[in-house]
Amino acid sequence: QYEGMLARINTVHFVETGTFSGNHSYHIVSSDGQDTGVVYVKTVTDIPGNPIPTGDVDIIGNMSQYSSHYEILPRKLEDIISSGNYPPVIDQHVRIPYTPPPGVSPYVCVRIEDIDGTVVSDWLYYTPDEWATYDSVTHDSVSGVYYYFTVPGLPYQGKVDYYIKAIDDDGATTESDSFFFLQVEVPPIKINEVLYDAANDGSQGSEPYAEWIEIYNAGDEDFDLSGWMIADDPDFTNPSGSGDGVFTIPSGVTIGAGEYLILAFDADTFNTYWPDHGSAQVVAYGDSPLPLYLGNSGDDIHLFNQMGQEVDVVWIGSGGDMYAWGHAAEDIAAGKSLMRIPDGNDTDYPDVDFFSSDTLGGPTPGTGNNLYICGDINGDGQVSFTDLQYLAQYLFAGGNPPVSMWGADVNGDGQVSFTDLQYLAQYLFAGGPPPNCP
Repeated sequence: QYEGMLARINTVHFVETGTFSGNHSYHIVSSDGQDTGVVYVKTVTDIPGNPIPTGDVDIIGNMSQYSSHYEILPRKLEDIISSGNYPPVIDQHVRIPYTPPPGVSPYVCVRIEDIDGTVVSDWLYYTPDEWATYDSVTHDSVSGVYYYFTVPGLPYQGKVDYYIKAIDDDGATTESDSFFFLQVEVPPIKINEVLYDAANDGSQGSEPYAEWIEIYNAGDEDFDLSGWMIADDPDFTNPSGSGDGVFTIPSGVTIGAGEYLILAFDADTFNTYWPDHGSAQVVAYGDSPLPLYLGNSGDDIHLFNQMGQEVDVVWIGSGGDMYAWGHAAEDIAAGKSLMRIPDGNDTDYPDVDFFSSDTLGGPTPGTGNNLYICGDINGDGQVSFTDLQYLAQYLFAGGNPPVSMWGADVNGDGQVSFTDLQYLAQYLFAGGPPPNCP
């Protein structure tokens, strides 16, 4: 009944000594001497030529029946493990960016720790086709038990599968779960602001009804968000953590270029306490079959498109694996929101992109998070001829830099140059288009 099964036999020792040969049987005895068995070593494995262990071992292999008795066939040398040797642990997987566009090689961070020894070898195996042969890379750098790898990206749209493998100084091996990413262009839809811990005095409503998530369209075209999902678990198909859930945005919900969408646990509570939310549509998610309950000390919030591709993710406080790497957004005080400044700013590191709403005097659902006015180059709160003078001094006379380089890029081309000076002059004196910072 066990034939063909993969099994593990613990704490046995070999009767024979010397060196393994191929297509040969070896006898094993349990540590208490009560049970015996047979190990069959095939020539096609990497076991022949290696010394037969002299102490207790654990053996992993396929079970086979031969001449009325069972024997175990180890698949590789790593299947013969010194008893009591714990293999390395691989966990806390993070990938940045989570969904890389074509031509970008994502960064993978994992924790690899061996509790009874030292990790001596590590590899990340990857393939652009799950049926192809895997190539491998070793780590770029190590900091304590944290290992950093670069996965070579594809120059075109496609899927990359990968996993991590580690070996310790006793020869014990661990392979991580398999992961994959889609190398695709994702729309510029961002989780822009979050109120995950309402004020304790009830001035914003009670938990969890007061919680809300602002979505921002940083692109220049409208998007249909029908069927998109927001979840506080990376596996939206099976949220497993306490309070984790998923909400599917209903059909017909769209978000215009440069506009906002509010996902509120309870729409009535949100509208009561935040009546001035501009023209942003409010969609309630609290009646979802498995609603999100955002953690007050942090959480990880994931946005998926209708095909299940992750478009954006934010790690807050102790929520999610990013916390271990020191790049989660700060866990802020109750009653404050966490916001991207400026709107849509995304370096893939939440600790860089997000700030407490104290920066702007309080939460701003449905309105901009920009600290500076686009075109206000000298920081006096208005756009005027003095900004034109200030920018000219900076560009051509060694003057002080703009108070905000974002606010000085008035034509939105990603750089501050003479063309911004021309653009601003056209706006101020010739009826040109208004400043359009990225």
